[in-house]
Amino acid sequence: MTELEARLRATYRAVAEQTLVAAEHPPLHVVRPVPLPERVSRYRVVIGLSVAACLLAALVVTLVTRHPDAPSSGPSHRTVAVPIFVPEGFAFKEAGSGASIGLWGFNGSFEGSLVEYVKGGTAGLVVASAADTGPRPAAGQHTVTLLSGARASVTSDTSDTWIAWSQPDGPIVSVRGWGLTEADLIDIANNLWYVTPAMFERLTAHGGFMSPADSNRLRDGWRAAGTQHSAIGVRGSLQTGLSIALDSNWGLDSVTGDCRATNWSDGTPGLVLLGPGTTSEFALTMSDGSVVRVPADPHPGLPTLAITTVRATGGTLECLDGGS
Repeated sequence: MTELEARLRATYRAVAEQTLVAAEHPPLHVVRPVPLPERVSRYRVVIGLSVAACLLAALVVTLVTRHPDAPSSGPSHRTVAVPIFVPEGFAFKEAGSGASIGLWGFNGSFEGSLVEYVKGGTAGLVVASAADTGPRPAAGQHTVTLLSGARASVTSDTSDTWIAWSQPDGPIVSVRGWGLTEADLIDIANNLWYVTPAMFERLTAHGGFMSPADSNRLRDGWRAAGTQHSAIGVRGSLQTGLSIALDSNWGLDSVTGDCRATNWSDGTPGLVLLGPGTTSEFALTMSDGSVVRVPADPHPGLPTLAITTVRATGGTLECLDGGS
């Protein structure tokens, strides 16, 4: 038996044990005062070894954990962009860092990082980022505004499309795709998780795989100011796919810019309010006509998603941007 086969069999046994635990203790379901669009996971992974394919099937297990980690640093130290949303049919290919990386849409080469996904031989996706705050993207064919408020330059040729921008208080970023539409690339750009180099190193260890316990644990957990309820963060791995999670009880496959609310996950009265990253304040109109206004308090690694919490059980929610 080779060393690789031995490791795979050991991991498979661990996964089987975790599956039994999940069967005995099904995941909690959060009551949603405002409907949250639930989507089937958009991730699909292709692995060459048949035994590894069986292992991957066993990895698709939903577990409940309640041990969120505190974010390691603020936005200025999060210099690596990692995609959360990947279009259906794409498989993780590689990720890494280097001293001379080209970012499409920027002139020159940089010390940075990249993550690549592919779909057979027909389509591909590369997200590249670097900790250079000075460069600005070259003028493209037109510009778009991301949900974080960043202005991005868009360019297309006969085979590729790329979007490039300088993330405020963060890295320069380029999202390049072939066999994808511009709308696909904008969705990808709006669903990037910004991590530190140390966090990226942990994500890319072991070929992007994680154990079932680590994969389903809430990573980079963060709570809005003034509350101990409902940590929000990211779960999953590069191989099996990432999603935004609330105390690991529900997953958000992608940030869409909707204004929405969900209950605190511990069952006590209160709401988590979610909106596009440009939201500066949430306004919740109660049944008696009174309005509760709460400042947005975004997660440092998810700039396209504004978040806060409020002690309320219902109402009509409005997300207000800085100009409202």
